[in-house]
Amino acid sequence: MTLFSVVLLTSSIYGQEFADPKIYLIDSLDYNNLPESDKELIDNSLKEYRAAKNDTLKILAVNVIIDQTWNDNVWVPYNEWAYEFAKAKQSESKNDKELRFYQITQANALNNKGLYFNSTGQIDRALSSLKEAAKLLELLKDEKGLSASYNNIGAIYDSQGDIISALDYYHRSLKLKEEINDSIGVANSLNNIGWVYYSQNDFKRALEYYNKSLNIRRAINDQRGISNSLNNIALTYVNQGDTSTALKHYHESLKIREEIGFTNGAATSYNNIGWIYYLQNDYDIALEYLQKGLKLAEQVNAQERLALIYTNLGVIYLAKNNITKSLQYGHKGYEISKNLGFPGSIEKSSSLLKEIYERKKNFQKAYYFYQEEVAMRDSIINESNYREAQQQQAKYEYEKKQAELEKQQALKDAQYEKQLALEKLRKNKQRTITYFAFGGLVLVIAFLVFAFNRLKITRRQKNEIDRQKKELQNTHEQLAQHHDEIASSIVYAKRIQEAIMPSMKAMTEALENGFVMYLPKDVVAGDFFWMESTDEAVYFAAADCTGHGVPGAMVSVVCSNALNKALLEEGIRDTGKLLDRTKQIVIERLAKSGEEVKDGMDISLCSLNRKTKKLQWSGANNPLWIIRRGTFNQELTPLENRIKTEIKDSCTLVDIRPDKQPIGKYASAQPFTSVNIDLETGDRLYLFTDGYQDQFGGPKGKKLKTRQFKNLLIDHQDKSMNMQKQIIQDYFYYWMGSLEQVDDVCVIGVEIG
Repeated sequence: MTLFSVVLLTSSIYGQEFADPKIYLIDSLDYNNLPESDKELIDNSLKEYRAAKNDTLKILAVNVIIDQTWNDNVWVPYNEWAYEFAKAKQSESKNDKELRFYQITQANALNNKGLYFNSTGQIDRALSSLKEAAKLLELLKDEKGLSASYNNIGAIYDSQGDIISALDYYHRSLKLKEEINDSIGVANSLNNIGWVYYSQNDFKRALEYYNKSLNIRRAINDQRGISNSLNNIALTYVNQGDTSTALKHYHESLKIREEIGFTNGAATSYNNIGWIYYLQNDYDIALEYLQKGLKLAEQVNAQERLALIYTNLGVIYLAKNNITKSLQYGHKGYEISKNLGFPGSIEKSSSLLKEIYERKKNFQKAYYFYQEEVAMRDSIINESNYREAQQQQAKYEYEKKQAELEKQQALKDAQYEKQLALEKLRKNKQRTITYFAFGGLVLVIAFLVFAFNRLKITRRQKNEIDRQKKELQNTHEQLAQHHDEIASSIVYAKRIQEAIMPSMKAMTEALENGFVMYLPKDVVAGDFFWMESTDEAVYFAAADCTGHGVPGAMVSVVCSNALNKALLEEGIRDTGKLLDRTKQIVIERLAKSGEEVKDGMDISLCSLNRKTKKLQWSGANNPLWIIRRGTFNQELTPLENRIKTEIKDSCTLVDIRPDKQPIGKYASAQPFTSVNIDLETGDRLYLFTDGYQDQFGGPKGKKLKTRQFKNLLIDHQDKSMNMQKQIIQDYFYYWMGSLEQVDDVCVIGVEIG
């Protein structure tokens, strides 16, 4: 248990004790009743807060709490603390960079407040916070943050049935995201526009936008986004009567949401699956799923979700002829819907209550709720809104294509100027003929013939130019088609490459306390990480295949399969022999074409027995670093001069050099060395490819280099592995700045428990 988890609690209200705000920064934190995961997150982050050397690092430490918990009783007050702290610190800023950091923190906190107010039904406060955030981000010219604010404002207007305002803000957001190449943001905007068309019953166009969004989210492995797209696609199939396809998509979405801990989303999935079973007349299973969704929605106080689930429970109980429970849940759903002011929710709950009161022969109340139902339906679906939505779409498509049309027009203008010059020349020559007309009829006829010939040539030139323009247009269309085909192929190649690599969840479970930082340069990569477990040990590696992009990814598939074959099929356990056999398999497979292939792989490979803490390691051009808090006295044989030890800040960094040969053809090939190491609790292992230290950037555009990488790791040995991963990733992007990423990056860190 950390230092902060054992402090005394001093304040209380009505018998409920709260954590000391002097230690935990905020009032009314019910620390004792928090889940253990939230306690650990708060304690670790506040430890970083107290160790921070400046105010910006303090805000970053608290932001970890805000970003990594879904508990409203935790992140909401910490978000308010960040807002007030950043606002107060602006007057103390030492330079423009520090001032901008505080202003962006303030804007982000406002955006978070808006999302919270919206989720709890405080719509006016939500819009006020989001628009204040957008105004601040406009002044800061922060396109990414501004696009997110526009998107959130659009979502609120959408939920209120204000289709015109919703589309306006959604398209503003989409335009900004496309300008800054924000793939996740573009996917979110496409999904939101699809939802608007869904609400207008234009299911064909809704599915078109949903599938565009899903394809982008799959390409970038955005799990939460994938679950949202699957949910919306399923809902569209429900409204088209295809419940079996809808149920398949709902279950796939639910599985992802439970894996990533998305409680509100899981509540939505349970509700939607329950509704499918209701449509299939399986009322008992429907109630089972809806009750699970209700429990989750109550945990996170999701008012909009509660309104829908209460109403759906009322519908099912009515179908089971339980009028009492149906009326109870129907009124709950209606009351929340009215408080939220969401037309869709009000319409559905009103329809339910109308039918209940008709059965109870209370026609006065039935008529009242019938009027509510019709009014809400008319406000959602009307021809004016639908035409305006089409106009907004046309406007967006027009603006997007306008730049290309302007380029084409410039080409036409240049050609037109050329034609004018030719025409001017022709007229000048005709004028000369007129001046000399009296010189003789023969001379006049000669000039007329000459002019006629020139006109024919000009027409032929014009026809030739028109023909070339058509050919150029056809070529552009073919190139666009080929580009789409290639892009689709690359996205599919990414899915194949991801299939050969272990999931992040599997890596985390196998390595227990570690991280994988994987940053491909392109959609697919030559770098890959690998992990397999046997009864004795877990094997893991960071590997760098020749090249990057598609060629590197193809080689990585061959190399990964070779490792699996040598370990799992042939039962080789010694890491050196494992690399020897892998090299042999790779050479054999790459040589099948009959041509000499020099591709291969650099790798750092470990075999770790966590019970005995014994490590065996071998490397092909890629080293292994071990950092120990204390001295490292172990003699490692047969390394000779291939080990370098550095001591800094009471830490020892052991740099174990690899065999200087690749997994592939090599003129002076030797068997790979196996190194056996006895580890201690707290030791940290680092395996990596060369992409991190080879990145150009910094003030002078130079390589980051190994020395800076070592210092970065040693300087942050007091941090948790998750925090350390975030630090080295942030430093990499800071160093790279506006320059292009040079190579794929893969770094694996493991702490011995």
